Amino acid sequence: MNQKIYILFFLLIYAWNLSATHNRAGEITYKQIGPLTIEATITTYTKASSTSADRDSLTINWGDGTSTLLDRDNGNGDIITGQDIKINYYRGTHTYASRASYTLSFQDPNRVSNILNVNYPNSVEIPFYLETTFTLLNAQFEGLNNSVLLLQPPLDFACLGQRFIHNPTAFDADGDSISYELIIPMEGEGIPVSNYQFPDQIGPNALENIISLDALTGDFVWDAPQIAGEYNIALKVNEHRNGTIISSTIRDMQIFVDICNNQPPVIETIDEICVVAGEKIDIQLNINDLDEGQQVILSATGGPFFVDQSKAVISGPDEFTTPPFTAQLIWQTNCSHIREQFYQVVIRAQDDFGALGQGLVTLKTIRIKVLGPPPENVESAKVMNAVFLTWDKPYHCDLAATEKFVGFSVWRKEGSNPNVPEECFNGLDGMAYEKIEFITNEFEDDKYTYTDETVDLSKIYCYRIVGEFAELTDDGISFNRVESIASEETCIQLTKDVPFITQVSVAETSDVDGKIDVAWINPAASDFDTLLLPGPYQFELKRASLGSAFETIQTWNELVYSDFTISNYEDNGLNTRDLQYVYQMLIQPVGDTKASTAASSVFLNVQGNDKRNMLSWDVQVPWQNYLHYIYRFNDDVSSFELIDSSTTNAYTDFNLENGQEYCYFVSTIGTYGMTGFPEPIINDSQENCGTPVDYYLLVHQISTCFPFVIC
Repeated sequence: MNQKIYILFFLLIYAWNLSATHNRAGEITYKQIGPLTIEATITTYTKASSTSADRDSLTINWGDGTSTLLDRDNGNGDIITGQDIKINYYRGTHTYASRASYTLSFQDPNRVSNILNVNYPNSVEIPFYLETTFTLLNAQFEGLNNSVLLLQPPLDFACLGQRFIHNPTAFDADGDSISYELIIPMEGEGIPVSNYQFPDQIGPNALENIISLDALTGDFVWDAPQIAGEYNIALKVNEHRNGTIISSTIRDMQIFVDICNNQPPVIETIDEICVVAGEKIDIQLNINDLDEGQQVILSATGGPFFVDQSKAVISGPDEFTTPPFTAQLIWQTNCSHIREQFYQVVIRAQDDFGALGQGLVTLKTIRIKVLGPPPENVESAKVMNAVFLTWDKPYHCDLAATEKFVGFSVWRKEGSNPNVPEECFNGLDGMAYEKIEFITNEFEDDKYTYTDETVDLSKIYCYRIVGEFAELTDDGISFNRVESIASEETCIQLTKDVPFITQVSVAETSDVDGKIDVAWINPAASDFDTLLLPGPYQFELKRASLGSAFETIQTWNELVYSDFTISNYEDNGLNTRDLQYVYQMLIQPVGDTKASTAASSVFLNVQGNDKRNMLSWDVQVPWQNYLHYIYRFNDDVSSFELIDSSTTNAYTDFNLENGQEYCYFVSTIGTYGMTGFPEPIINDSQENCGTPVDYYLLVHQISTCFPFVIC
């Protein structure tokens, strides 16, 4: 009798465990609603038919040694029709004693049964555990810290043998950067799930069963499932502020793999776009499905749909539609959308194969960067011994309603840098400018202004202005700062009483009869104070081969400064084939010398390699060379032809014939960046030749022959 009771008791417990299979997926998110107070939400996706395990409340651990029983916030839960899935929300607030890092967590006894990669076949014995770690920052100076929102549900459907993709579509309203990790799901604090296998470890064909996670975009790809059933994975979503992780949210999600003779829909559109705030985005989405007779429904989610102002929309069919068809992602951007991080929009196309809501899905991630506009019409002028800068007011984003606008920063460098940044480039990092003013909002009438008094009168200074944006604390302290596109460059020299060399160009290449054209700009009479610098005047052109001392190659004498009008010289009888030359122009009034900065010729080196010639060239000049044209001699037409260009002082010419000689010269394009100077400044190198050779084969032949003289 006792044995029968024991067996009956065991069967009842076993049956209860079966009916108690419960948790499928979920995460914990939070909002910071005060300096030390948060509102946390536990979101769970459960098995709707497991009514005996339904939870009308859950206990959350706040990470400071306290816990609270949270009531379900959405009644009896929201059931997804036809999918045996219920969504549950449990919300509560908590105030901490001090700023620190805390871990929100909760644990529930059971997962659903028969998860193929979780302690199979006894996944029901594994507890379901979620946690989110966050840091309470100093809200006055560092701003609030809210968790990411995971906009894509943590349940998805895949077909056996078909490539599967999922993206949680994380959005951070604070503008923090986001990264993703694939981790083992948890069953308790610091305890990974027992007997866990990643999905690519389930199935017979390892070569066709590969998973990957893009740490930047969050795209999880499984190519492709080998065994039908239910799987769980865990994604850790990290938030970074100023290079430091300030929050990590673990999402435990479920993937349903079914046997289906189906192909996913196709989405054709762009991958990435950068726009200036104020521009309207209109991206075409081309939707198709290779399975005849199927229909497709389109949806989208991501940060642009959750911004406070001017939300994005999808224009197109909002119900199952026979493909092919097109739709548009439309977003009228404005200055409130400016941020350092890309926005991410995930386009979702789902077909109507199988049960309701279980058709195959294709995701397409589009990254959107909204840049601050550049300040316009920046000008520089001499005021006493200082540089006075002005630019347009109003600035496109300086309206009072644009809370993110902080002011302008001023950047300076010696000499010009005319290189145009890449299309999706904001700020001036890597362009050799120094930030000399971090924030200014000074203005006069319809111009913003800034005065730079820390200048050397003899140097050329170039300036750019950058708009500064940031999130703001309640006390007006900025965080998550972001720079606009930089303005155009303006350059100035306060004292122009020295000559400027503008040309050192090789006109003839020869070892004995080479020729270089030299040109310069003499100071304007208005800039050359003849009272302080009285005549007579000697004008002197000096030359040196690189590494040797200067020697005078030509002099001119004038009693009156303005009578001297010569500004170029043809230097003959040189070894331009082997030597690089440097020139300097001097003006010598009584008791003084005014000298230009030295400028060299362009000297080209050519090194042969296997089926290629590697070109490099050296040039030392006071202006900025921003582009270099490469010319190669064409035997068919007996002249040099332009073959390519480079923004650096190096180039490799590929796909050549070994053993054949090729000849080149390089033409540099530069600028001083100032009005009244030649624009552009063009100078040619000497001609030089190189012969491609297979050095590996040559060394092999030599090593085979050695030590014999004849092979």
